[in-house]
Amino acid sequence: MSDKFLSYSCSDNDVIAIGKFLYKIADLQEVGTDLIVSSLDEIKEHCRGENIPFPSIDSDDLKKGADCEVLSATSLGWKKGRVRFKFIVEVELEPEDLVNSNVVNSPVLN
Repeated sequence: MSDKFLSYSCSDNDVIAIGKFLYKIADLQEVGTDLIVSSLDEIKEHCRGENIPFPSIDSDDLKKGADCEVLSATSLGWKKGRVRFKFIVEVELEPEDLVNSNVVNSPVLN
């Protein structure tokens, strides 16, 4: 196996195999997000211990989003929006697997 991998954008309906088990990307993301939400009290406590202010948000805010404002270094002022915590599944393919699977010729990647 090569140490160099290329990012591959998966859709929610893609399936990955880890060992003998198959997982739908959307299911892994949902489980990961649920773990983050269930850990909300621990996250708040950790922030308190590190003297990091943590907003008053509940588990619904983590999934659906909480109102926020964003100041970007490239914009002229604050922008209103929503922030949510989300678990991301990232897949990287070995370069030879991209060539062998015709993914390189995929309209999604071109």
